[in-house]
Amino acid sequence: MIQVFTDGACRANGKANAEAGYAGYFPDRKEWSFATKMPASEMQTNQRAELKAIHDSVNVIFEKCGSPSETSIHIYTDSMYSKNCLTTWLPGWLRNKWKTAEGNDVKHRDLIEHLATRLTKFKDYTITYVKAHTGKKDEMSVNNDIVDKMAVSVLMPEQEAKVINRTEGIFPDLALSIMGPPVEEKDIIEWCKTHLDLLDPQALKVGLFGAFQKTVSKNGYSADIQKISNTRFVRLTTGLIKEGITIIKEE
Repeated sequence: MIQVFTDGACRANGKANAEAGYAGYFPDRKEWSFATKMPASEMQTNQRAELKAIHDSVNVIFEKCGSPSETSIHIYTDSMYSKNCLTTWLPGWLRNKWKTAEGNDVKHRDLIEHLATRLTKFKDYTITYVKAHTGKKDEMSVNNDIVDKMAVSVLMPEQEAKVINRTEGIFPDLALSIMGPPVEEKDIIEWCKTHLDLLDPQALKVGLFGAFQKTVSKNGYSADIQKISNTRFVRLTTGLIKEGITIIKEE
């Protein structure tokens, strides 16, 4: 199964000076990923950019997968319009010879018709709608956010269009990346010990104090917490004396 996240962007959409860009992000094959501007000869609209992203991504897979007839693909898009073009509306357009229900010519027919033919060359394919800009940390949301930034970046000359790894600068010296190889828990713990300044302060405070309390208890003492003027203090007291323990008082 080959997965690809696609997205299109358009600056000044609907205006004479509009400029569009699009991207395809392959989380398991990052070297296939791309981001580019819409050719000047084509319509500069957001809808076309969304379809163009799918169109070019499918072409990349077709050319690089080796055997399309044995390859399953999963396309993710945050454009319900694009999904409907390739699923819900397509059968009717084919019956009506590329006319809409209102009798108008289907927009972006060249892209849709090409995709309708090429997608059938694969073993099977799935097109999934992904809600955009959710801010969530699940895999689909993160990957959609990555391809969104890729598509937007080509419209900003000062920014380099590249595959964005959101872990860069967050976990320095730790080989942890999106959809990369797993890292052992012990290695992460060792990393945390030497990078306390990068950890979430509140979570670190709770975790460290919890570890301190367990250590106190393990050694037979109690850590009584007292609050004075909204500040917490800790007083060390003896723990409960268990049955069978003999206490010797030296004179």
